[in-house]
This record gives sequence, C-alpha cells and structure tokens, in this order.
Amino acid sequence: MNKRSPLDRHKQIRARLARRLFVVRGWLVLETVWRAAWPVGAMIGAYFALALLGIWEQAPAFVHLAVFGLVLLGGAGILWHRLRRAIWPGDADARRRLEESGGARHRPIDAVFDAPAMAAGASVLWRRHRDHMAETAQDLPVKAPRLSLVYEDPRALRAIVLLALFIGALYAGPDAGRRLFQALQPPFGDAPRTVVLDAWLTPPDYTGKSPIVLHGPITANKAHDEAAAPLSAPVGSMLVVRLNGGRQAPVLLAGEDDIPFDTVGTVDHRLEFALSDPDLSVLEIRQGGRSRALWPLALSPINRRASALSEPPLKVVGKPCG
Repeated sequence: MNKRSPLDRHKQIRARLARRLFVVRGWLVLETVWRAAWPVGAMIGAYFALALLGIWEQAPAFVHLAVFGLVLLGGAGILWHRLRRAIWPGDADARRRLEESGGARHRPIDAVFDAPAMAAGASVLWRRHRDHMAETAQDLPVKAPRLSLVYEDPRALRAIVLLALFIGALYAGPDAGRRLFQALQPPFGDAPRTVVLDAWLTPPDYTGKSPIVLHGPITANKAHDEAAAPLSAPVGSMLVVRLNGGRQAPVLLAGEDDIPFDTVGTVDHRLEFALSDPDLSVLEIRQGGRSRALWPLALSPINRRASALSEPPLKVVGKPCG
C-alpha cells in the first residue's frame, strides 16, 4: 500500500481548513447582519404585538396605514443605514475566530496557508514548523454563531417585545393567525377588511330537516341579491350567524327591526334570531354602513298538524277514584 506523502497530507489539511473557514466566515456575516437588523426586528415585533392585541382593528384606518408605512419604510431605512456602517468580516477574521474557538495559539492557520520567503537551508525547519501547526489546526472546531445582543441592547428592550408578543398571542387565541394576516393588509381608502361570515338556518324540529347553510357574498350586491331566488324555509326557523372581522358591531336588518349582534372579544360577532314573522322577505347584515350579506326569503307557514304530532303527549296525573 502506498504511503501518503507529507505534501499530499498538507494539501488535504488545507482543503479541510478552507471549508471550515468558509463556514466560519458565513457565521460572521450572519452575526453582522443580526446585529444590524435587530432594531428593525423589534419594530416589526411591536407592530405584530399590537395586531394580536386587536389595536389595529379598533384604530382609525389612517392611523393603521400610517404606522404600517412607518414600520415598512422606516425599518428599511434603518436597516440600510446600519448595514452600510457595518464592518464586514474578512478572511483574517474567520481565521482568528476558528483559532479562538479551538483555543489555538501562535496562529497555526497562518502557518498552514502562508509561504514566507526563506533563506537557504531554512526550508526544512519551516516545513517541520508548518507540519506541526497543520496537525494543530486540522482539529479546530467550527462553533455556532454568537447571536447575543448584550452589547447592542444593554437595556433588553427585545425582551419587552417578546413578552408583548407572548401576551398578544394568549389574548388573541385561535384568532391570532387572522389578526396577523390582517395586520399585513392595512386599509387603503374605503377598501373592506377581511371578514369571515358563516350563517345557517335551522328549521323547526317537526320538519326533521337539516340546517340550511346560507351562501352569500361578503360584499353583497343588493340589486342582484334581491332578484335572486329566495330561500325557502318554514316560519319558526332559527337564523344563526357568526361574523369575524370588521371594526364595528354588525346588525341584522329583518323587516322593520334592527337586531344587533353579540360581540365576543373585539371582532367576533354572533347572532341567533327566530324567523317568526311570515311576512319577512329579506334578511340583510350590515356593518359600518356596508352590506355584508343579503338573502331574500320565502317563509312557509307552520304545519300545525305536523307540529302537534311532534310534541310529546300530555301526561295527566290524578288521584284514583274510590
């Protein structure tokens, strides 16, 4: 078996060190970007924390839009300024970090890569020194990047932002995803916000029918919907509506009546309404002056015979005669 020459082994060690230095330099670049970008991350975190707490859903549209623009443009400006002023790592920085990670002394990596001019007769001594440094350098470990912000943020403001995000997530609960998504869509002019509406009609028990799911556009076209085929349901059916989103509490317009929704939290609105008026022909849900949904109705009268048969028989209790 051929024995590997010292020159081949030295080339192998240099190639291995070059790969490690590439990784270490990448970690140093990441550390530089991390330290430059943390104020922007804190701004974005604070913005999303307020979104989780429902602030943007209650604030005026122009305030939400102004803060969104400030975070977007201001954050980009701060990041650009800090990145321009950053000191980017070079090859020498990567060498020092790798040597520091392994606790090496006398800069063995420089000895492996450098080829100084030597006087006659000194090459043998230099090769021995280089081989010794190569044996030391080949085992230097690559450690994880140092992402601590102790010096950049001595007052630990980032901890306040993280705490606010945690509290906001607990407060929002299952609505957290929708609020975060809505925070990325500030209102422009009179553009409607994201609203989710679920509605169904539950017929009376005597009919034995399943609930009727109401499909309607979130932004209703009144002229079009009134011309559509009416929904057929018996009198006494129960309308159940769940509306999530919007800044103001919605109302149900049923004939001459305006029935307000019950609001749970800040943007979760619920309503249950019995359709007892046989002359009722249109149901409309409005929120903040905007029509959210509209359904024409055709209520059929109660089937008294079927209703009576569905009721349990009366139980007569009395004393026996005699």
